[in-house]
Amino acid sequence: MLIIFKVVVGFLILSTLYWFYLCKKMYGMLGTRHESVYEELGKPTLFLNNTIENGRKFNRFLFKREWLSLDDVELEKHGGFMYFYFFVHGAIFVFLIVGNFFGWFKP
Repeated sequence: MLIIFKVVVGFLILSTLYWFYLCKKMYGMLGTRHESVYEELGKPTLFLNNTIENGRKFNRFLFKREWLSLDDVELEKHGGFMYFYFFVHGAIFVFLIVGNFFGWFKP
């Protein structure tokens, strides 16, 4: 069962890197197509302008589905995928924590 643990951890690492890519793409779409919204979010970036406040604003924007009101089909698809992806990624992480707690991954 230890191999399953290693596979799940590897998958989580790769999926986290993919999440960063999704965020970068969302920031780019907002910055070029919806500048006023991007400014309201604090002009977030992955590293240089990544503050707690900007993260909070972006999370609120994502989880309240505010991107749906922008009438941008590509942004709606991307936002919907990010919304779904966040919960799938979270479920896998919870599986890893619970499995480790109950000893599912012991050699």
